[in-house]
Amino acid sequence: MERPGATTMRGNPMTLVGPELKPGDAAPDFSVVDSSLKPVTLADTAGHVRIVSVVPSLDTPVCDAQTKRFNEAAASLPGIDILTVSMDLPFAQKRWCGAFAVDKVKMLSDHKDASFGSNYGTLIKDLRIESRAIFVIDRNNRVSYAEYVKEVYRPLPLVAAPMRIQSRDHRERSPAIGSATSQEAMSSTEPTPALSAERVLNRAVESPLVRGGLVIVAGLVTGNLLGFLRVALTAYLLGTHARADSLAVAMGPIDTLNSVVINSIVFAFVPMLTAAGGNARLALFRRLLRVFAWVFAAIAAAVIVGAPWLMRILAPGLDPAYFAAATANLRIFALSTPAAGAAAVYCAFLYTGRRFGPMAFYQAALNVCTIAGALVLWRAVGVYAFAIGYTAGAFAQLAIVWFAARRELSAGDAEPCAVSWREIAAKPAFFVVYAAAL
Repeated sequence: MERPGATTMRGNPMTLVGPELKPGDAAPDFSVVDSSLKPVTLADTAGHVRIVSVVPSLDTPVCDAQTKRFNEAAASLPGIDILTVSMDLPFAQKRWCGAFAVDKVKMLSDHKDASFGSNYGTLIKDLRIESRAIFVIDRNNRVSYAEYVKEVYRPLPLVAAPMRIQSRDHRERSPAIGSATSQEAMSSTEPTPALSAERVLNRAVESPLVRGGLVIVAGLVTGNLLGFLRVALTAYLLGTHARADSLAVAMGPIDTLNSVVINSIVFAFVPMLTAAGGNARLALFRRLLRVFAWVFAAIAAAVIVGAPWLMRILAPGLDPAYFAAATANLRIFALSTPAAGAAAVYCAFLYTGRRFGPMAFYQAALNVCTIAGALVLWRAVGVYAFAIGYTAGAFAQLAIVWFAARRELSAGDAEPCAVSWREIAAKPAFFVVYAAAL
């Protein structure tokens, strides 16, 4: 049985093989393989309510986020088995679970026979991958919930299945509520405005992009609040004299340079990394890091060597007595640029997996370390304490994003990168020119 145009991929109609299941249908049998290459059938999963999350491939951002979300939700769904079915090889599924510590969802591969896809109507004939769908199978092997996502690249509203399970369990415990008449009334009743608003809110909160946006806003607010504290501490320790100017004229240009570097790298390479996917994404990331490590080091070296001439351009009216201090501060601040640039490459990599938290607090990390450096080192090194703290903050942020990405980077197989270094180096050029013009 084929269903032409039953799903789309980037708007292109695709044919699905198999029936479109509906609540009340008997759950079809299937034969898939788990991570230990052991065959698994419907009978092998019997005894519990089962949520079956069907995804095209774990090595894509939407499927990645969907499966991680179910893994998080498993703790609040006792007695319910959560299964993820995809066309990924069992080895790839096992590697992905190890990379992201996913241990509450059972992975099943349909790669061998496409049995699940053919029987549950999720097999995309044109590509031999699964379409995105979700099923809830009750203890009696009946389908109690089924949803086929029309557009493969659209995220699935994950809140629906747990809500349906809870309501079904409630009906099973109460015979009166479980009557056919009551079920028909429940299915035919239109949701109230309050319930509709709640569902919209639930879907928004379930979205990794919404959650990521909230994290970024929280990071910006925290960074700005700590920035006020940093300014207050600077005014308290340095006052408004030329000594404070020697810090400001050195910090301002480097802070701006680092912001340009970070934004240029992120805007230039997040789309490229997202399009690569899988081991190709890891290979591209490693080449990016190698290429731009040299670029950032060259920028820092140029600033360090040219610091006296830059100071004459940036601060022509600075008190000559503080010229040497401003030059030294500029050189210390310049050491933060390689760390900021490398952190930006890690940030672009993490963003492709909808992981916004590690980099959201970049400015907060800088301000915390700047404040801490000033308080701890002020008596020992004076005005240089601020520059040392700022640079330490850049390296602290690099350590944070490295730690966040380390598992995924160590799990991937090595493969050559198909993108040349010339193409990589030219990619952020537009963004650099645009940022410089601003």
